[in-house]
Amino acid sequence: MRSTWPPAAWVLYATKGPLCCSAPADLQFRALKAALVAPSSLAIPDPTTPFEVEVDASDTGIGAAFFQDGRPVEFASRSYSGCEANHIDRGLLAAEFACRRWRHYVHGCPFSC
Repeated sequence: MRSTWPPAAWVLYATKGPLCCSAPADLQFRALKAALVAPSSLAIPDPTTPFEVEVDASDTGIGAAFFQDGRPVEFASRSYSGCEANHIDRGLLAAEFACRRWRHYVHGCPFSC
């Protein structure tokens, strides 16, 4: 199980005393912290504002992005199951997936797809 851990987890697991970071590691940590609190991170949905759903389909799966006021709210994707890979209009399949996934947001609210 430990072989699937990211490198940062190995550092924390292997550390027996106080954790000391090098200068490059400290810069990376500060950049990660700034990215997490930046306004470009995921937005909290507001049901009074219209939503936008963007979908895409490939040979192996479908994906969707849920936006509001140009900011991402959530992302979702999955691979095809069974005969879905033979579906003629995969974009329509992706739109159905997105509408089902976020039905609690789009039901009764204005949205575009």
